[in-house]
Amino acid sequence: MEVYLYLIIGFILLIGGSEILIRGSVSLASILNVSPFVIGVVVVAGGTSLPELASSIQAIRLNVEDIVIGNIVGSNIANIILIIGAVAIVHPIIQEKNYFQKPDTSFSFVHKVAFHVGKNKSDFVAILTSIFFIYCCLKGEVNFLDGILMLVGLAIFIYALFSNKEKKIEKHEDQKLNLLVTLIFLIGGLFGVIIGSWLFIDSASSIATSFGISDTVIGITIVAFGTSLPELTTGLMAAFKKQTDFAIGNILGSNIYNILGVLGVSSLMKNLSMPILDRKLEIQEIGLKLNFDNLNFDAFFILLITLLFVYLLRKRGKIGRKTGIIFLFTYVIYIGFSI
Repeated sequence: MEVYLYLIIGFILLIGGSEILIRGSVSLASILNVSPFVIGVVVVAGGTSLPELASSIQAIRLNVEDIVIGNIVGSNIANIILIIGAVAIVHPIIQEKNYFQKPDTSFSFVHKVAFHVGKNKSDFVAILTSIFFIYCCLKGEVNFLDGILMLVGLAIFIYALFSNKEKKIEKHEDQKLNLLVTLIFLIGGLFGVIIGSWLFIDSASSIATSFGISDTVIGITIVAFGTSLPELTTGLMAAFKKQTDFAIGNILGSNIYNILGVLGVSSLMKNLSMPILDRKLEIQEIGLKLNFDNLNFDAFFILLITLLFVYLLRKRGKIGRKTGIIFLFTYVIYIGFSI
């Protein structure tokens, strides 16, 4: 019974610490005159990805490395089909028309590609990181060199966003705190996230052992959902305020941080082997039998839903409530298949 109490306490500290950390991060961004785009993609996404980072570091310390990979996989999948689905149901996600500004028709194909990559940095990097994760799964491990490459890539991505001259700086005075309170929020939030993740992962590992459930499955489901709640809370709050662009930046940024940042830092601490799973899907009525014994399916699934998300948002310009319901239904199916 005690382990469940620790799980709940850790969960509360994890979410509460993340919320305080986000508030402090947003205030600091306003003090530094950082644009709303950078707040959503870099500051808030980085803050909401801290639970995944803290949980992964704690999992390595406890020698349950499978949770690291499972947590990243589950979080990235939950970010898109769970959180975007929930946000779209609360308020349809509609891309601003000025986003579709097209390059001069006299541009060559290479120039057009460069234009769209430059304008849609987050989309491009999210797709690229998903492809890199597929490479790691096919290779069977993530080593020190991979970690260096991922962290360098993350640094370049952040620099590219901060150097974007087209983004207008917009102050949010209603969310701006004085510098002392901002620093207290940042330090207190970070402390809550680290302690909360320690309690949460330790308890989740004990519960997994008692029920005979693999650490990977726990990482993909319970831990991933728990550490994705900051993104879910932020996304829903943005949806209620009809500021879905902020939620989009947070989701794309979080997925990028999870792979390049969380997995990158984790692989510097220890070479991570891709876990082996025994997942079977059998529907006798139609003669369907599927068996996936590794994470290749999950890696390709992350790429697929990322491409689908980018297509719906950037080409169609809208993710409505019906699509949101389909996303949530897909997430339920995925969780059932994982368990």
